[in-house]
Amino acid sequence: MKQIADDLWETEPEYPAPGLQTHAYLYAHPAGNVLFYNISHDDELSALADHGGVHRQYLSHRDEVGASLAVIRTRFNSQLCGHQRELEDIQKYCPVDVVLAQRELHPRDIEILPTPGHTPGSTCFWVRSPTGDRYLFTGDTLYFDEGGQGRNGFLPSGSGDPQRFRRRRRLSPFRGRAQLARLCGRGAGTVTGRRGGLGPRRAVRSRPATPPASPRNAG
Repeated sequence: MKQIADDLWETEPEYPAPGLQTHAYLYAHPAGNVLFYNISHDDELSALADHGGVHRQYLSHRDEVGASLAVIRTRFNSQLCGHQRELEDIQKYCPVDVVLAQRELHPRDIEILPTPGHTPGSTCFWVRSPTGDRYLFTGDTLYFDEGGQGRNGFLPSGSGDPQRFRRRRRLSPFRGRAQLARLCGRGAGTVTGRRGGLGPRRAVRSRPATPPASPRNAG
């Protein structure tokens, strides 16, 4: 696990399928650590413990499920957060403590952004860090091509996807203000700045900005 910002750590890569490289992220908030996505390596679980454990774990979509969800929840007494449209898949491995269903603001300055398309419950997370940084965790929803252009990622229905324009509209206020600092995904690992060949798990770090609409607050 390596530190990539004052309050953000990136896990070592995992390879769940040929040609696919993924990471998870630990966001260290004064009120409790948050894990975005999922990990399975024992040494990374130990690293989580060294950094104070996990208070909440957020899944961006059902492709991240696995036996390690229950391991993390049991070891750290953490809360698992997942979208209501994917509860059946998630709860095969672990109970869901916090159900995501709509755009809303969670504790620790985490805004929930449902972005269905790659899967019915795909979700992005916009984080306002107390350090002044902003992070956008996009799961499998967004990646950047070799020219640095944002693209919709891994859409099973191709160009006919009815959710595509709605998803673009929801993310565009965040993408438009982002100064990209850190990505991860397929290929040669994680770099600062834009790069090609990016895959599914990534965080986008941006300048402080206020979204155009006020989300619903949630506990």
